[in-house]
Amino acid sequence: KYIRNKIIKIAIPIAAVLIALVIVLYQMIPKTSSMEDSRIFHKETVEAKMKETIELINKMDSDALCADAIPQLQPYLSKESITKVKKQLSDDWGKCTSFGTAYMTELTQMGKHFAVGEITVTYENTNATYRLTYDADMKLAGLYIR
Repeated sequence: KYIRNKIIKIAIPIAAVLIALVIVLYQMIPKTSSMEDSRIFHKETVEAKMKETIELINKMDSDALCADAIPQLQPYLSKESITKVKKQLSDDWGKCTSFGTAYMTELTQMGKHFAVGEITVTYENTNATYRLTYDADMKLAGLYIR
């Protein structure tokens, strides 16, 4: 009986810590949901914002991009950074000729909501696929070009 009580006194706190750890880890895992089911984002608004952001990138308008981005992303939106990324794909992109279909989803992580969209843009001399992330205030929170 003494051994059983001692095991219970040790097992209960360990189990409680493990359960708390599982709950915290679950909150950290990003969860996706359909944009149509979102209470925060509207598909048309996000798609329009994506195209607006891409146009700013095409114009190399670093100031406007920074004004429309979260503070953590702003240092990476300089004209030099944009030029460097563009040169990795092609030295001469040419003019933007068309936008492809935009694919979007809502991502929730640690209670924060983000709209993530991907769109392929055709230029005269190349194609580029943009993955853009926006926070709940529609500020640019992530940018990936390939």
